[in-house]
Amino acid sequence: MGKERNKMPMLQEDSYLKRNSKITENRAKRPFIMGEKEKCPFCKGKERQLEEIYLEVHLPEERERIRIVKNKYPFCEPIKGNYGFHDVVIDTLSHKKEPKDFSSAHWVLLLEVMQKRWYQLQKDAQVKFTQIFKNNGSGAGASIIHSHWQIAAFDTLPLKQKEQNIALMHYYEEEKQCYICEQLHDKVHELIIENSEWQAVAPAVSQYTHETWLILKTHKSQYGQLNLKELQGAGELLKKLLNAYNELLPKVPYNICFMSNAMNEEPYLHFYIQLIPRLVPMGGFEVATGCYINTVHPKTHATALRQLVETRR
Repeated sequence: MGKERNKMPMLQEDSYLKRNSKITENRAKRPFIMGEKEKCPFCKGKERQLEEIYLEVHLPEERERIRIVKNKYPFCEPIKGNYGFHDVVIDTLSHKKEPKDFSSAHWVLLLEVMQKRWYQLQKDAQVKFTQIFKNNGSGAGASIIHSHWQIAAFDTLPLKQKEQNIALMHYYEEEKQCYICEQLHDKVHELIIENSEWQAVAPAVSQYTHETWLILKTHKSQYGQLNLKELQGAGELLKKLLNAYNELLPKVPYNICFMSNAMNEEPYLHFYIQLIPRLVPMGGFEVATGCYINTVHPKTHATALRQLVETRR
């Protein structure tokens, strides 16, 4: 029994040295499946290998299906000490189909069903934070090539989000406005492309080479607040940006992160989406200091990606 308890996910936090981690020995058992379709648990006909199915939606005209299921190797579970839920979003039936090739209808359905799961998790009084993210490619943390996202919901905020929230709250109290709204107003970032709902920008302080943010033009703090038009706008820009990235940096691994720093609606929080190509692993300097070495100026990145997006119109 003691050995089994040690294998359960545990949250560890050191608030003085600003370190936190989730000890999850069970995730060492994850399968690493890149090209072997016959071994992929996400492909059609492999339903018996899945854990509990939370949501399932279909796109009949494209013979597509999206499922949200319980992660078989979770880094949090509904247990005391590391309470939470860890889902996998299988966003396509095809083993090698990539999000850049999804239709507009496919993107909207995907964003809608993930938002529906967000609503379900919000109803749990213990859930205080939900992170939606995508690891695309082994260099970005994916262990299975079949396209998928993950949703992790916790009963506490990670240290990064706690510190950001305190800083953003203090700024709001002093300036009486949202920090990110002011950045948009002052055009602090380098604009790449926009539509009526979103701006895609190269952030002024870019930690990652060729990093892009999608910032909601209307002030909303949570993913759950987005309306249909805003979901459509996000899908439109994500598709365009991923295709531009594929030309600029072919086959580059990348992460997509939905940045909602808490489940509650706060005037100082502003929802945005990070798109992060993973060109090089972190080096010792980044690990030691938290200061990232970026070899491409945000203005250079914005210009290159803007030209590619405009060429594809």
